[in-house]
Amino acid sequence: MRKSNGKWYVRFEVDGVEYSKPTGLEATERNRRKAEQMEAQARQLVIEGKSHYLKIKSIPFNEGAAGFLQWAEGEYPADKRGTYLRIRSSFAFARKYFDRAIVSGITEGDIEDFKAQRRKMGVKEISIRHDLHALSLFYQYAVKKHWARENVIRKVEIPSDADAVRMNVLTAEQEKLYFATCLWMDKASRFQASMNGVCESSYRDLYDFGRLMIQQGCRPEELLELEKRNVDLMNRWVYVANGKTKAARRRLKLTTESTTILSSRLQSVPGPFVFPSPKDPQCHRGPTWRVHNEVLAATDSENPLSFVIYDFRHTFATRAAGDGMPLATLAAILGHSRNSLRCVMKYVHVDAGSMDLEMIRMEQIRASRRLTEQAKSFAGFLPDTPSGDGEQEVKRVNSSEN
Repeated sequence: MRKSNGKWYVRFEVDGVEYSKPTGLEATERNRRKAEQMEAQARQLVIEGKSHYLKIKSIPFNEGAAGFLQWAEGEYPADKRGTYLRIRSSFAFARKYFDRAIVSGITEGDIEDFKAQRRKMGVKEISIRHDLHALSLFYQYAVKKHWARENVIRKVEIPSDADAVRMNVLTAEQEKLYFATCLWMDKASRFQASMNGVCESSYRDLYDFGRLMIQQGCRPEELLELEKRNVDLMNRWVYVANGKTKAARRRLKLTTESTTILSSRLQSVPGPFVFPSPKDPQCHRGPTWRVHNEVLAATDSENPLSFVIYDFRHTFATRAAGDGMPLATLAAILGHSRNSLRCVMKYVHVDAGSMDLEMIRMEQIRASRRLTEQAKSFAGFLPDTPSGDGEQEVKRVNSSEN
């Protein structure tokens, strides 16, 4: 503390930045303790980024963005690389839009204009949501760097993702048609290796890839990055070792079909990966979206199938739920936290027919329970008879009531 014009002033330093403010108290020994308390409170507010005495550095948005992305790349290492790439992608337009604008000068009104511009460009609401989440993370970083007093995104309404879930669940007929087309195109590519400019193994890889997804429910990247050493054919297990979260790193029991596919691939493909790159067997294959789209187009020239690779996972989850798999178990198999019911429910589709069947099944169970209770109650009024005759009488009562 220091005295100035007969008043106590507090002065302190946080992260190399000096702060000073008047207390309004007379500079007497009697007021010293109160002034020290005011200093401690002011320091805490500065540390939390809540103080209006905080000295904000004026830095252009694009310069701050460069530092932020460098920080994010280090914050999300190899096992979380996907998170960093999503942030970088969602942050790309914001860097161009705000450009040389001072970070601390951007208001919630500016963010609303940013949203309006994105909508004008035809960007979907889910993409705007991702953009705003990336901006929010940036402003959390900016507050710590003293580039802004607060996270301005907290004052802005972020679009909901309720309507953003896009998925298709394949019918048995669609599944059969798709994989039959894969095999047909695989045979055709053997006779014409340059077919559509793809390598001759692409369609067979796609067939195996899709069958494993629909059998095991894995994410696409989990299969693409699957190493041979993480496949245990003897115990029929596969280990997902590169999951982005603790729940995603899991052991899955292989189905009979999955075991057959993996057994063949472990013997026939080179390199350490189950799906090696055609150019470099020491690396795993990249996304197979292009080949997938060619198969879709070949299914029917007038009404081709239309779905994305990820829908194999949706189909697995929906069928598993429809077959009565407990949601907590399904969550674990999919690599979601068992407490994240919302993540699991987006994969579960219940149609009107399923609802009707469940209501009928529930009614039958309750009716059976009532009859059993009535039979037990009525049995107490029956005369003493041999046990066999008593059982026959209960059955007769149940039959007459039905």
